[in-house]
Amino acid sequence: MNSNYILISIILLIFSLIEEIKGSVILGNIQKLNRNVDLTGRYMESQINLTFENNNNQAIYTFYYAVPNYYNQTLVNILFQSPGNDFEIEGELVTDPVFTTSQHHTLYQYQLPNKLLPGDSVTIYLREIFMNRFDPLPKNIDMQAIQKLVYTDNKYFYTPYTVQSQKTTFISGKIISNTEDSKTVVRKNQVKYGVYENIQPYQEGEIKIHFENNTPLAFFKNVTKDIEVSHWGNIAISSYFQLENAGAGLKGEFDRTNRNFMNIAQSALKGLHAELPYHAWGVSYFDEIGNISTSNAWRNRQDKVVHLDIKHRFPIFGGWKSNFNLEYNLNTSRYIYDLDDNQYMLKQLFSQPFLDLVAENYQLKVLLPQGAYDIDVTLPFKVDNQEQIKSYKYLDTEGRPTLVFSKQMVTGFHNQYFYVTYRLDQFEMYKKPFLIFSFFFSFFMIAILLNRMDSTNQVINTEKIDKKDK
Repeated sequence: MNSNYILISIILLIFSLIEEIKGSVILGNIQKLNRNVDLTGRYMESQINLTFENNNNQAIYTFYYAVPNYYNQTLVNILFQSPGNDFEIEGELVTDPVFTTSQHHTLYQYQLPNKLLPGDSVTIYLREIFMNRFDPLPKNIDMQAIQKLVYTDNKYFYTPYTVQSQKTTFISGKIISNTEDSKTVVRKNQVKYGVYENIQPYQEGEIKIHFENNTPLAFFKNVTKDIEVSHWGNIAISSYFQLENAGAGLKGEFDRTNRNFMNIAQSALKGLHAELPYHAWGVSYFDEIGNISTSNAWRNRQDKVVHLDIKHRFPIFGGWKSNFNLEYNLNTSRYIYDLDDNQYMLKQLFSQPFLDLVAENYQLKVLLPQGAYDIDVTLPFKVDNQEQIKSYKYLDTEGRPTLVFSKQMVTGFHNQYFYVTYRLDQFEMYKKPFLIFSFFFSFFMIAILLNRMDSTNQVINTEKIDKKDK
């Protein structure tokens, strides 16, 4: 009796495990895929157009994207869009043990806007962004030389799905050499691989393309941005940037006597462009030495932004680095909303203002007024880490609640608004002015008392002297 019961339990458990595994298997295939890879910029960016088909007997809710582990550290973002989605969305890292047994790749999942029924298909658009995928060859060049790069990739789209038909086109500068096979076509500044048919999941075929690209391979190694909130009319934004150029290094020494910006290779970074909020004022750009006057800012009413062009003290050649600060102010009335019952909402942009550059490591701090409580945050995307600490500024006695967000690989996509709601009693707003008033009032009262005591002592001493004289 007991043995039969145990046997039935084991059978039911096995069936439930089978159903769970079946539900977790990656279903579907790709009918047709076109991939256009742009190698003309400072980062590798590709546009993928594919037809995803449900060739199974159960509905599909999720699309999976795979990244080989040897490219994991260079992945910036994979943005997904399909009919029914007006905006691109980021993927979610797959942590299910059923999918994470492979040591060769990492999976990301995207929820389809509608379930895909058996026999149906849907068009999916992907946008890949990778950094540090270009290797300078030669490693060092003269000041006026053209930068040449080598790009390594897979001629097949790396995917967990079978691909019935696919084609990849690489667009670059002047092509010096490239890996060829029977289905390679080279036309001017384009290399086409395919059409390839019936490509199995995770299939690889390495190719290399050697080409000219004078774009500075610049990126931010570290960026910190502080948003200091005050209810006395001002929000102070302060950012610190660590800039690097990963391009071809300078051969020999830098000669200032022959320095001429018109003759220096374009692969040397000479300036940057930023977009600040439309109502930004008090813009300041400086480094360790001091203020840098070679910058220009103007307010564009049509774009509703403040354009900022900055020039560095010297061109940033490959392998060179530069650190600088950028500060500006915003009016409180435009970015803090008074809700009700001492509740407020702060609206701010998450990302840094140089939208065409990637921030490899990004930290954002939001310093709320002292005494803020019931704090709630609404972010448009996920961050790697979020915590709340205390920060101390001028005349702070209890410390300011400070929200700290950390995220890797921040791009222009992340230049979206986030919201912080909190409560702040009116007394907290007048605490510092009252403290300053009390300090000066006490100071002057003590000064008056000391002065009166000194005057009294002088009168007493005068009376004693007069008595002695008599």
